[in-house]
Amino acid sequence: MDPRLRLQLMDLFEVVHIRLMEHNKEMLKRYNLPGTHLMILAQIEKEPGITVSELSRQSGLVKSYISTTIEELSFRGMVDKRPDKNDQRLTRIFLTDSGTDLWRNIRAYLEEQFTNLLNEIPDAQIESMLAGLTVLHDVLKKGKSF
Repeated sequence: MDPRLRLQLMDLFEVVHIRLMEHNKEMLKRYNLPGTHLMILAQIEKEPGITVSELSRQSGLVKSYISTTIEELSFRGMVDKRPDKNDQRLTRIFLTDSGTDLWRNIRAYLEEQFTNLLNEIPDAQIESMLAGLTVLHDVLKKGKSF
C-alpha cells in the first residue's frame, strides 16, 4: 500500500472517530448513560439471555466491570437477571420492558442523527463507503492485528 494513502486513511479514521464520539456524547448526556452502558444494553438487546462472561468477551471489558454495570442497570430497572434453566450456576441477562423502551428510544435518536449526517452524502458515495468498511470489517473479524 502506498504509504501516503495509508497515512491519509489513518488520519481520516482518527478524525471521523473523534467527531462521531462527539455526536455520541450529546446522546449520552441526553439519556444520562455512560457509553459502556449503551454498548452493554445493545449487546443484551441483540442476544437476550447473554451471560456476564459472554458480555465481557464480546465487549473486551473486564468481567467485574460488566457485573457492576449489570447490577446498576438492574437497580435502574433496565435489565433482569435470571438463573439459567439448565445450569443454575449461570445467570442470564435480559432487557426489561423499561430497558427495551429506553434502547428503542436511543436507537431511534441515533438513527435520526445518523440520517441527518448522511443526508448530505450522495447514495453512490455511501455505497462506496459501505463496500470499503465491509472489507475492513472482514479483515478485523479474521483477527488481523494492526
